Amino acid sequence: MKKTLLEIYALLICLVSVICFSIWLGVGTYSLVGVFAPDITMDAYSYQKHQTNDRYWESNAPYLGELPFQEMEEASKQARPDENELTKKRLASYTEELNIETRNNKQSILRSIIVSFITALLFLLHWRLAKSARNK
Repeated sequence: MKKTLLEIYALLICLVSVICFSIWLGVGTYSLVGVFAPDITMDAYSYQKHQTNDRYWESNAPYLGELPFQEMEEASKQARPDENELTKKRLASYTEELNIETRNNKQSILRSIIVSFITALLFLLHWRLAKSARNK
């Protein structure tokens, strides 16, 4: 059975559509997990810096070597807050990070749905085109 150039083109677009659909289905599934469990999909640095007060303080204290001399003196004078205050700040920051992660995952799900819809539409149109080219 000899294939026409139009049929080969249509089947190639169908193949690319299936590949894109598969990839975006995986991205969407990962993002869906991130909506319900954002601590799992959060990047490792953000997650680790919120696990203890020491890590949180070290990651948020200014790096003194990059500051001008006067600012370096002022920053070095800043005392570490007491543990209760630091814990409150750390937990508030962690909650904010989780909210950001959830929002990013919701946006990713929306992108996945849009791309999946477009690739499904392309697949159906080109599948019909391939069938009609085969029948002619």
